[in-house]
Amino acid sequence: MFFWILKQIKKFVKILNSNAAPSQIAAGFALGALIGLVPMNLAYTLTISCIILLLNINITASLLGIAIFGVLSFAIYPLGELLGYFLLVQTTFLTPIWTFLYNLPFIPFLKFNNTLSLGSMIISYILFFPIYLA
Repeated sequence: MFFWILKQIKKFVKILNSNAAPSQIAAGFALGALIGLVPMNLAYTLTISCIILLLNINITASLLGIAIFGVLSFAIYPLGELLGYFLLVQTTFLTPIWTFLYNLPFIPFLKFNNTLSLGSMIISYILFFPIYLA
């Protein structure tokens, strides 16, 4: 495991010195953060992974982003739980939106009706552009 991490860091440093555009590396890292910050959810992970594979971005940067933000995600889980609880339970005017989304064909597999999943998704979307710009 440790050697795999070192190998990925070595590849990432090699990528930074290659001819890859900085926007491709940044997009890969930010999309990796989208996967890493959300608790394991197969449909969500497959959706973002398909976006990573379809776009012309750096896959190694995505893997590094998943690894780094997967470890950091445990620190934001309490905040994600509070945000998800606020959005799902305490804001009653959003109940029709949640009901509509839950009745759509694919959306329930994203598990947005779980407070931790919804809160972590919202936090990851909020952090996407700052991570991309950084």
